Amino acid sequence: MRIATNFVLLVIALAMFAYAWNILTQKRPAVQGAPCIAQQRGKSNCRRHAGSVPPRYGLEARPVRQGKSGKTMFERIDALITTHDFAFQAWQDRYGKGVWAALGVWENMIDTVRDLSSAGDLDMIPAMEYVFSVDWLPMETGRTLNEAMAALEAKLAALPQEQLTRGSEWTSAVSRAIEDLRDTWNAVRGYGDLDGKLPKLPADFAELGAAG
Repeated sequence: MRIATNFVLLVIALAMFAYAWNILTQKRPAVQGAPCIAQQRGKSNCRRHAGSVPPRYGLEARPVRQGKSGKTMFERIDALITTHDFAFQAWQDRYGKGVWAALGVWENMIDTVRDLSSAGDLDMIPAMEYVFSVDWLPMETGRTLNEAMAALEAKLAALPQEQLTRGSEWTSAVSRAIEDLRDTWNAVRGYGDLDGKLPKLPADFAELGAAG
């Protein structure tokens, strides 16, 4: 009776050992996206399929957003900055106009508009009326940065596309308009004297561009 009992216990023990051994030795599927040990130690012999890294690691590739035509968003703004060396600034308006998106031939041209946009209201009002009196100056506002940039992109899209280059009549007109604004502001004697001193901008930039 004791021999039979011992035999049964031995069989049970062997079965449990075999089950445990099977669990320990079976292959487990790799967790996709987890950083491998070699990478953690500064080695480069880890292989990972593209797109396998989950967002929590912050390594996922984000494609450039494109429109229906296959072109990138704000392509004209992008081209003026990256190809034609225009300056760009964005800022929150002090008087509640929202967010500005502004291009300039030079950085200091945008600085002039930015400074006047937050100047005392007696100088700010005539200056901003001047800036927004024509539809060809590359400056816009919106409730959000995206909205301001969309408005600026739409303004650029309405211009003759061959003019959106450095050295064009449009570029000369933009430079002349902002230089006149800056020079007039510097010439006035004191706060509030800017009103009535600024020249009238032509509706067609070619008139100012040719003169410049």
